[in-house]
Amino acid sequence: MGQLAPHLILHVYGEKQTTMRLLLTLNHRPHLRLSFHYPYHISSWIYHILSQADSTFAQWLHEKGFPYGLRSYKLFTFSPLQPSAFRIDRKANQFIATQPPTTLVLSFWLDKALEHFVMGLFQAQHLHIGDSTYQAHMEVSSIEMLRTPQFQTTMRYRTRSPICLTRHEPENKYAQFLSPDHPLFGQYLIHNLLRKQRAIAGVPAGMGKDHWPEQPDNLKFRLLTPASRLRSRLLRIKNVNLRGFLFDFELTAPVALHQLGYFAGFGEKNSAIGMGLVDVMKGKS
Repeated sequence: MGQLAPHLILHVYGEKQTTMRLLLTLNHRPHLRLSFHYPYHISSWIYHILSQADSTFAQWLHEKGFPYGLRSYKLFTFSPLQPSAFRIDRKANQFIATQPPTTLVLSFWLDKALEHFVMGLFQAQHLHIGDSTYQAHMEVSSIEMLRTPQFQTTMRYRTRSPICLTRHEPENKYAQFLSPDHPLFGQYLIHNLLRKQRAIAGVPAGMGKDHWPEQPDNLKFRLLTPASRLRSRLLRIKNVNLRGFLFDFELTAPVALHQLGYFAGFGEKNSAIGMGLVDVMKGKS
């Protein structure tokens, strides 16, 4: 596929965003071994596929994206791999896809002009994951565009991949990973969405602390999972461990923020290791 002109990419990607989720079906041999820390390899694969079609776009997305203050948002995420059947080998820190096929969801917040362009890139592609100890090979056999939910101001979500939020304290050298039952978790989740929204709009970050209420009146987070049933997951990127949590939650916010979180991912490390992908829970809020 030929390249899009760089000036066209940077122009259209900043206007009239649309959204898309793709369900990829991956064929592979039975009993395929995968490290627990494979998500970083999937992120690298996504950038590689994009660079094959347009290296300028892939480089811009990887290195720049949508900046806001000290952070840059790439506005895509992805699910964990979901084999038809699997087992865990904890001694080797691997899970084994005992039966193909395996599915993978890719979720993008992008420009309408790039929708079919991006969808076509992944058709019949090969995914190679591994290191010096193992190699896993998969092939994309089919792609389906998933239906967009009907968003309302109050929605209930279930995490498919862990949500990661960090808090930096002056007295601590390392960032604190917030649990969903932490009193500041909802505030940090909402502010993350607001920063992404400002980044898309090209609003520069203010000097010092962002100027918005700690809990804006029209935004509200409510944890639905009891604290005793919260599950955490440790994922690794470049030898750095990141902790996220799996849980159910309710969010009241403008529809535009729901769409942004649903397609670009909630919390941090969305494009880096696929954190923050959620599904809409069925039933009334």
